[in-house]
Amino acid sequence: MADRAGTTALLLLVAALAVSGFFIVFAPAVLASNTLGPVFLLVVSFPIYSYAAYWAFSIRRALAVRLYRNQAFGIGFVVLALYLTIAVFGLIPTTPLQLYAALTNLIFYFLFFVMFYWLDVSILTAHRADPLLRDTLHWSKLRMPLWIANGFTWGTILVLLIIAEITGNVSILNQLDTGSFNSALVTFVYLFPIAVLICGIILLPAITIRSKWDRTLQRHFMWFTPSYAGLIIIFFFGGPPFPSSLRFIVFIVMGYTLYRSAKSLVPMNRISPDSVPKAEPPPP
Repeated sequence: MADRAGTTALLLLVAALAVSGFFIVFAPAVLASNTLGPVFLLVVSFPIYSYAAYWAFSIRRALAVRLYRNQAFGIGFVVLALYLTIAVFGLIPTTPLQLYAALTNLIFYFLFFVMFYWLDVSILTAHRADPLLRDTLHWSKLRMPLWIANGFTWGTILVLLIIAEITGNVSILNQLDTGSFNSALVTFVYLFPIAVLICGIILLPAITIRSKWDRTLQRHFMWFTPSYAGLIIIFFFGGPPFPSSLRFIVFIVMGYTLYRSAKSLVPMNRISPDSVPKAEPPPP
């Protein structure tokens, strides 16, 4: 039976889906609007995302196990970064180009930083929780080169952005805005963090399976995996061929799975009736 927190989260999810479903059926033009659509999505999804962030940071303060605290901390920042990313991309007008390119690129790479931090912490946590100490896909050897490569990417994009903003170079701003550069090397650098996060889809099932010795962590990873997949769907398959109404549903459901991922870090063991000792009658 779900506790009050779980029931509240489920009610918030159902309410958001019900409101979205009403507009999808009776007023689809609102969701398709470039101005009203993002506002509607942010308003409808705010309760479940704020609830998920509240529980993630509250659980972090309450937990005594450091590994679980790191996971809760990562989930809290994933919730905030994801919601802020949608807000910036949806609410900031495309003009002036300088403002739009600066904010969208900064928040985009902040989201990648937070997601990679969570992925790194999660793989290390699964490694320490494994009695056999198995190194999933040799992550202990890969993590530092990947951090260095990601840091180089973030630094390169930041330098390009600063140069473009100071000089007013519209060509560079347009390339940063579209992610398509004249140089193949810069394009590779720009897309490198995206490729790393997509590879996380391979790592997540692996650490979920190897966390079978720690049911708390396994539940945490199982609930987070749909959010990770939803992020890739929204940002990499969210163009015109992808139905806008489905993006709305995916984003709202992601808020609930993020809440469940954070809440699963609280060990809640239920006592089965068979495990309760039966009272023996008094001796005659």
